[in-house]
Amino acid sequence: MNFEEELELEDRRAQEAQARRDNNDARSDSSSRHAGSGAAGTSGGPLDQRDRPHSMPESVLGRRNRQGTSLDDWEWTPRSKRRLMDCANSSCDEQGTSAEDRQSIVAISQQPLPVLLISALAKQSRQRQAVQEADVQNYLASPSFKSNVTSKLQSTLLDPKLSSYVKNMLTRCMNRMLRLTAVTPRTYHIPSDMQEFVSSELFAVHLSRILTRARAQLRKKLIDGKAEEKDIYSLMKSLALKSSFEVNDEHWGRWAWVQAQLDVYDTAVKEKKALPNTFWAFVDDKLNDRRKEALKLPEDERKAHISRPFDLALKKHIAEFPPRVKKPKTMSLPPWQVELQNSVEEMATYNNEDLNEPISNANNTQDVPQDDSQELE
Repeated sequence: MNFEEELELEDRRAQEAQARRDNNDARSDSSSRHAGSGAAGTSGGPLDQRDRPHSMPESVLGRRNRQGTSLDDWEWTPRSKRRLMDCANSSCDEQGTSAEDRQSIVAISQQPLPVLLISALAKQSRQRQAVQEADVQNYLASPSFKSNVTSKLQSTLLDPKLSSYVKNMLTRCMNRMLRLTAVTPRTYHIPSDMQEFVSSELFAVHLSRILTRARAQLRKKLIDGKAEEKDIYSLMKSLALKSSFEVNDEHWGRWAWVQAQLDVYDTAVKEKKALPNTFWAFVDDKLNDRRKEALKLPEDERKAHISRPFDLALKKHIAEFPPRVKKPKTMSLPPWQVELQNSVEEMATYNNEDLNEPISNANNTQDVPQDDSQELE
């Protein structure tokens, strides 16, 4: 059956339906006149067939009650589709809609009302999500985020008690940030309308990039510092991004040791005992091995065993690159750095449940680029 034949059939059905309604109206009028004025005053109960409004005969009421029970009840007639298509085209002409959008709008206009409603709600949800993502992206690029979040993450990597630089680092930082945001929002100064997104994938990806870039920059400064024969005090000053960052013997010892690992790592790569572009994972393994060794020792010897490589590295560094200036005075840590130090200590206590993944998972390189240097500008 072609379009014209369908249209003719729908017209005939409409005419027959109208004829039935007219017939029902006529019978209703006749019954009302026959009942007289007294009947209307004595009913008092629900409307019967004679009391139904002329504009709503039983056949119409029944059809209205049934409408909407399934998508089939909402299918447009060919004539209705034609009118809706004309309306869609006319509206697109008035608004100057593109040809691509016009085609989509005209196609949607042919759908049943429930389908149109579902489509509109889905589109509204997508638009709301897009707006939220744009707001998060704007916040992540803001000076406030850089000064309150980025700089603290970068400084976290300098802490001498950090247990790892790569392994579980992103997860630990995210967990710590979530806890502090819930308890003391002032720590990272994350706006209230952004706090719900701290656990989002968008946030995690951005933090991962910050950590990756920070590690790459630290490694480059270590390499440059060795080439320039910087003493440990000058080297540590170049690593600290904040002028208010205070350092002590623990900082100098840890970073003298990390710089010494550059040569150890290069040798391991040449001997095929380590993979290329995995320097920080290599350092993590060295730290982990030292902690495992300390577990076998009495309590009073563990701390000395763990710190011994750092103390030795500091002595060797000073002997190889004698300081050109006097040893800086050790000052008390500023409040923000004490808070950062507390964060590092807390992160070291996180268990498997806190991290939602096994700490022993050596393949956890979720925030490590294939090449440590590729994140450098």
